[in-house]
Amino acid sequence: MATEVVGAGASEVRTERPVFFPNEREKAYIFEEQEECSRKIKELYHCMELPTELLPLTDIIESGWSEESGFSWIVTSRTQRHHFPKSDRHCSYDEVVTCTITKGHMSNIRGVKAKEFGIWVPINEIYVDNSKPNNKKLVFKSIMGLSRSMPFELFD
Repeated sequence: MATEVVGAGASEVRTERPVFFPNEREKAYIFEEQEECSRKIKELYHCMELPTELLPLTDIIESGWSEESGFSWIVTSRTQRHHFPKSDRHCSYDEVVTCTITKGHMSNIRGVKAKEFGIWVPINEIYVDNSKPNNKKLVFKSIMGLSRSMPFELFD
């Protein structure tokens, strides 16, 4: 994910990180390093009434969120897979995961897939279904028309 910059001499090699989402950066909260990013992501999800463990990514290089547009991103050093034991679900995450976050809703998700019926299905929307007060659920939707509803607490 890093860009190699070569100077005049052979010994002048350095690595620069690419700048992600330059149009969003000016008005965004931006965080770096795994520990700070994980903490801020969990705080954001909690404030937005989403499960704090919804995207359990590691090796985070940068995360950001624009309060104005709701655009959010997480950049990691590698693609990842995660198994959610409580729901027995497998997910795959690209190096860059983006979405738009509003209260109880993630839309325009890019970089997240869930294994369903033995195939990896891209997830493009996740929202909280509060229609039954004592039975809060998360709804996962794909661009292929598939959706799955699961208890909220399986991801919190």
